[in-house]
Amino acid sequence: MVACSFVFLLTCLGGTLSTSEVDSYDDPAMVQVQKELVQKALQPGAAGAPGAHGMPGAPGVPGTPGAPGPAGPPGPPGASCGCGSCPCAGPAPAPEPATPAPAPIPATPEPAPKPVPVPAPAPVPAPVPVPAPPLPEPAPAPAPVPPAECSTFACPAGYAMKTTMPEHTTCAGSICEAPIDTDTCCDPQAECASFTCPEGYLMKDPMPEYSLCQGSVCADPTDTGTCCEPRQHCTEWTCPDGYKMKDPMPKNGTCAGTQCVDPTDLCTCCVAETPPPTPEPTSPPPATCDTFLCPKGYLMKDPMPLGSMCAGTTCEDPTDTDTCCVPQAACSSFTCPDGYTAMDPMPADAVCLGSTCENPTDVETCCKAEEPPPEPPAKCSTFSCPAGFALKANMPEDTICAGPICEDPTDTDTCCQPLAKCSTLQCPTGFVPAAMGLQCAGVACDESVDLGTCCKQEKCCVDHPEGCDQVKNLFDQPEKRVILVGWEGCPCTGIARKRFQAMDLCFDELTFPNPTDPKMQYMMCQYGEDNHSFIFMRSGKEANSKFNFEKNGFFFDERKMSADTLQNKCDTAGALQTCPA
Repeated sequence: MVACSFVFLLTCLGGTLSTSEVDSYDDPAMVQVQKELVQKALQPGAAGAPGAHGMPGAPGVPGTPGAPGPAGPPGPPGASCGCGSCPCAGPAPAPEPATPAPAPIPATPEPAPKPVPVPAPAPVPAPVPVPAPPLPEPAPAPAPVPPAECSTFACPAGYAMKTTMPEHTTCAGSICEAPIDTDTCCDPQAECASFTCPEGYLMKDPMPEYSLCQGSVCADPTDTGTCCEPRQHCTEWTCPDGYKMKDPMPKNGTCAGTQCVDPTDLCTCCVAETPPPTPEPTSPPPATCDTFLCPKGYLMKDPMPLGSMCAGTTCEDPTDTDTCCVPQAACSSFTCPDGYTAMDPMPADAVCLGSTCENPTDVETCCKAEEPPPEPPAKCSTFSCPAGFALKANMPEDTICAGPICEDPTDTDTCCQPLAKCSTLQCPTGFVPAAMGLQCAGVACDESVDLGTCCKQEKCCVDHPEGCDQVKNLFDQPEKRVILVGWEGCPCTGIARKRFQAMDLCFDELTFPNPTDPKMQYMMCQYGEDNHSFIFMRSGKEANSKFNFEKNGFFFDERKMSADTLQNKCDTAGALQTCPA
């Protein structure tokens, strides 16, 4: 009976599995187990007393029956196995401990093997039936895996999920992977440089390396903290001395940078306290054309177009010439009227007074009379002699100048003569020359006219007439600019002489070996008894400039008078560095 049950079990198992796609038939180990079970079922069992029910086998794939009990007496012939036409007679095989089935190994499905024909065993006494363990359900075939959607993909660094991606966009396989699916699912993250920071923020400077926005387009407020930094608000700043915080503070009261600084943010955040600071000068407006002097060959536009302004605060040539001016017409475009011919040769810069040449306005500029009347030379009587000269006395009335107009210096010698020098006037007793190089009012000195100009009452000339007469004529020569008078025995005379010679100065010298010389007596009376040398320099470069007394030679020592000071005095006097030959 036990053998019949095993045969029935295996037959049914083989028939069932042969019609199903079960992975166990693809496993060689399972096929071997089935064959061993069939062989054991067909072995005859030893006669004996009925044994106890065997323990059921452990479930497996496929499950195995439990171990049979001890062999019992032979039973009656068994009935049909109930599995078709297979005979079930024969002795029952002795039960053996079941071998545990190995765990199933997944494998690629193969065609199920054909059932193995089992020979009919000898009839044996029917043992107590042992319930067969339930067989496991065959594993279903794996379903095809669909491709993964982009929504399951984590974009790599530097990329972000596409914002306009169609719904259910899928990757190439069941798992999204980089770089295969990066372009399908992701866009490169935008750089901060493409972002315009919102009001109240500035682009970070310096920008941290690899600063990217969260998406393919930078947006506020998502990327503001990444790319930008806030400007400092005015209320977080302290206004400098003389200013106070604006109250109320404007809505946009933020500084130009991340830190408020003076003076950049002063006007944004603060107002001046009383008194207000001096406002900074405003830029002057551009100059108007009416302040421009058109260059030669151009005229101011007339009428001037409305709003004509120069390029800068002052009008300049040539920058503003075309804006403000029009060219004057060239004389070559003018047709001279009857009695005149065009100038020949025509000056290259000969232009008319206006933008077009007109008659008679431009006749004299562009034309010449065919027979111009000769222009007589001017008479000397029309000449105003220059300073220091007067018209010649008893000059013929028809004395003429070189041209139609008398001019200095061309006609000075023809029409004029120098004024008389005061040195030609004999001052009366009790008077001395007022100064050196003076001139009288006319071509001859007249005591009644020129006494006050040329003479003055002077005691030294009265006391020392000889010395006075010997010295006064020294100062009446216009070419003399620097004069040294002195006693040879005094070092001061040598100091001045050496200083003048060292700079190649052209000077006149009057010296005497005896301190009792009349000239010395006169000079000491006139300029002080403590002086033994006397230096005189003209007060200007004019021919008859007054001589100034510059003290004695000690004052010209290099330790008392610098080279620059001496040079300035010589330049003022018009002194020459080298005397003319």
